[in-house]
Amino acid sequence: MQSPPLRILLVEDVEVVREALAALLNSHPDLHVVAQLGRGDVIVPVAVRSQPDVAVIDADLAGVDGLSAAILLHQQYPGCPTLILSGVDKPAAGDSADAGVSGLLLHAAPAADLAGAVRTVADRGRSRAAASAVVAQAAAHALAAAPCQGGAATAGGPPPVDDPVQANGGAPAPSCPLSPRELEVLRRTAHGESVRDIAEVLRLAEGTVRNHLTAIGTKLRARTRVDSVRIAQMAGWIPA
Repeated sequence: MQSPPLRILLVEDVEVVREALAALLNSHPDLHVVAQLGRGDVIVPVAVRSQPDVAVIDADLAGVDGLSAAILLHQQYPGCPTLILSGVDKPAAGDSADAGVSGLLLHAAPAADLAGAVRTVADRGRSRAAASAVVAQAAAHALAAAPCQGGAATAGGPPPVDDPVQANGGAPAPSCPLSPRELEVLRRTAHGESVRDIAEVLRLAEGTVRNHLTAIGTKLRARTRVDSVRIAQMAGWIPA
């Protein structure tokens, strides 16, 4: 028996872009946009009414930004994972794990990547264990295919990578998508240090540390900071 289409809540404040995205998603038989919004502050009642499987939210919304809208949705309707559409690979201040963000797709990505990104985020939302397996498998594939290079994180394919990073006593980490600074923040988080502690030791603003944690969670497709630590440890990027 064929599964019902994935139900999608689309949030984009530019009407012509929103309509184009909706048409693109609805062109796939397994996807269906059940609600469209031009603002993020009404996302919760619309989600409760439309019962989406996935929310696709633009990061650059007017008024309430996309990550704040994702936080509202996650707090009141946590069963709906979020795909953020962004012009940069590091969303605005906030914690993407706490926001329930499961994927990031850049504005510059090919239009054909959108449907795949939605499906991937939906799969991650169904099973957190599956999310970790996807990341680990993607990292192993990237290691076999190419050395570490810089790139932007997308929800539709293997995690990109920055500079070659050392982990586990100096051994090369397999295709680590995190920068050296992000790795240091994640290592300290794994040791139980608070945002304030990390900021003091690394001489950073607390908001900068939170932004690093946001970027880490987005790149690793992790739902919480604990998931980020576990995924990185599984891949050998930080000591277990």
